[in-house]
This record gives sequence, structure tokens and C-alpha cells, in this order.
Amino acid sequence: MSRQRARAVFLRQFLLQDTPSSQVPRLLIKRCILRNGTLEAVLLVLAATLANHVRRLLVPWLGQFVWWHALENMRFARSSPHYFLEHSVHFSWGEVTSWLCGSVVVAVARVGNRNAMASFHGHKGGLLCGRREAVLGMCTVVDMAMGLTLLERYYTQTCFSAACVYALFRVVEGGPGRAFLWDLVSEEWLRAGFQCVLVLCWACGHLLPTAWKVSRAMVAGKMVPAVVHGVVWGGTAYLVRYSNKYFILLELSDLLVTLGWMALGLGTVLLLRLEILLHRRDAPPRGYTRAISVMR
Repeated sequence: MSRQRARAVFLRQFLLQDTPSSQVPRLLIKRCILRNGTLEAVLLVLAATLANHVRRLLVPWLGQFVWWHALENMRFARSSPHYFLEHSVHFSWGEVTSWLCGSVVVAVARVGNRNAMASFHGHKGGLLCGRREAVLGMCTVVDMAMGLTLLERYYTQTCFSAACVYALFRVVEGGPGRAFLWDLVSEEWLRAGFQCVLVLCWACGHLLPTAWKVSRAMVAGKMVPAVVHGVVWGGTAYLVRYSNKYFILLELSDLLVTLGWMALGLGTVLLLRLEILLHRRDAPPRGYTRAISVMR
């Protein structure tokens, strides 16, 4: 058995053994990334990050939330909550239509891409010809780029929903604010209702499930999810509060986000390789399992 075939067979056994069906797509991505070693995995991560950066420059609205200026919305809600609410309800339904169409396109493309990767996963022997290897690499890059797009979408949706809730609490504190809010809702009741539905969908679909998962992980002694969420949202709140101090960094946010995705992807590849090396070290010697079964 060649070295490449042995690596492919080992990755299939290591990444997909005793795996629930709900986790197969995530582990399938692992196997496709690490299929031909660490160097190719690094190149795939860099290609996916650059593809997402090109998407941010050319079509920043594709796959994103309707209001995709995350930090600007939160800064606006903090400094002028009245004007933020008034500005947020004056949107066009064409933007909503574009958002819905883009979301459907991204979802359908991701499902089709995952199906293509699953067909390669079922290839016997773990070896693919050069053309199929190239197609599998392209599918992996596309899937990772769409995953980054969806992560950015969830982030912007959370920022906008938090900005809306914060601005509402600030406005309803006084009597004039309640009168202003009533006049605004009476004038733009359909758009205001649409925004309320979006915030409720975010709370039920993302906030509550995420809080439940993080709390369960903390009870089980896994503090990494809580630390990650704390760092992300604590850093976001810090940037919003001291936005004037970090004005230059906010202007370079696109470049910094791309560099951050690169660092996160490379760190993930290193952790996966370390996990595989530790698994190989702890695995029984070749033929040991078969000898034990014969003795039994």
C-alpha cells in the first residue's frame, strides 16, 4: 500500500469512525482538508480566505444580513438611538428581496457542494485521479468560503438585533421617546413589524440555542465555547465604546478580518494535525487488534 493510499485510509477511519449522522458534514470537511497533508491544507485555507475577501470586496451583500454594517449600526444606536430607529425603518423592499434571493442561492449552492464532496468521499480506496482531486479541492475551498460568509452573516445579524434592542430600551425610557416611537411605528408599521420579526427569529433561532449550548458545555467542564463568545462579543462592545480611539483600525476592518480568518484557519489546521498525530501515537501497533481477536 502506497503512502498516499495509507494516509487516505487512515483519515477515513480516524475522522468518520462511530460518527453520528449530524456530524458527518463537519468531519467530511476535515477529511477533505487534510487529505493530502498539511501543506495542501494550508493552501486550501488561504485560498478560501482570499475567496471570501474577494466576495467582500465585489459583492459584500451576497449571503449577508439585510443590514450588514455591523459595527456602524451599533455605534449609531449607542450615539443616536432615535435616529438609528428612524433610519433603520426607511429601507427598500428591494433590499429585502435581494437578501432573500442571495440567502437561497447560498443555501442551495452549499447543499449541492456538500453532495459533490460526499460523492468523492464514497470513492473506493481513498485515491482520486488528478482531475477529481482538483475538483475536490475546489469544492472544499468553496465550502469553506461559504462557511466564512455565513459566520459573518450571523455576526452582523446579532449586531443589528442587539443594536435594535439597545436603541429601543434607550428610547422608551422617557415620555417623549415613547411618543416618538409610537409615531414612527404608526407611520412605518409594516417595516417596523418586519424588523420585529427578524429580531424575534434571531432570538429564537440563534440567541437561545447558542446560550443553551454554551451553558451545557460549561456544565460539562468545557469552557472553550464560553471563552470564545466572551472574547468576540467583549471585543465588539469594546470597539463600539472606544470607536473614536480605534478609528484607523475600523477603517482597515476588511483587511483585519481577512487576516483574522487566515490565522484562525491555520490554527485549526495545526490543531487537527496535532490531534491526528496524538491518535497515531496512542493507536495499537499494526496487527495487534487482529492477534487479540485470534487469541479470543
